Amino acid sequence: MPRPSAYYQITEITNYLYLSGVPAVTADKLKRKRITCIINATIEQPNMYIPGVECVKVAIEDNVLARIDQYFDTVADKIKSIKERGGRVLVHCVAGVSRSASLCIIYLVKHENMSLRQAYYCVKAVRPIIKPNIGFWRQMVDYERKYRGSSSVSMVQISGRDLVIPDVYCSDLKKSSVPLFRSPRLHYISTPTSSLNQEFILSEDS
Repeated sequence: MPRPSAYYQITEITNYLYLSGVPAVTADKLKRKRITCIINATIEQPNMYIPGVECVKVAIEDNVLARIDQYFDTVADKIKSIKERGGRVLVHCVAGVSRSASLCIIYLVKHENMSLRQAYYCVKAVRPIIKPNIGFWRQMVDYERKYRGSSSVSMVQISGRDLVIPDVYCSDLKKSSVPLFRSPRLHYISTPTSSLNQEFILSEDS
């Protein structure tokens, strides 16, 4: 389990891209990390005013219906612009778990030539607490499919439960749901009503 202190840290993804929650956004930490631009991906938190630091607000709610995809290109291109000027960007939401993580992942997909799967694991490796919500995942999967022609992450449906998750969450689900899944496995199913081209179903061995 990640230590509670993870929520209070600014996580370095690259030498110009950082991720955090609100508790980590202090003038002292920003100065030490030499942050030149803050992207505030919340509706709850007003922008901080720090001399010499550009603050950009993208008002996103953290729920499965929120359209975070309308900001994917804008934020990714902004990060790229700051990088090219030699600056450093901090993307934050309230906890640094869902909204800001999704935006950082999409930046890596668009401008660092990573697949969605690679980008997710890249960010998770340095900030294990990230967990974009399911609605954001659907939008990220759709974005990668449109941008790269196919998606490296599939949405999977849990057998016997009204729950669809990205396949990258399956290992975590198995660890936390031992009583429910004795021997989970993935099966391909056809879902013509789905917004995705293909889904899988997680079920028990019979």
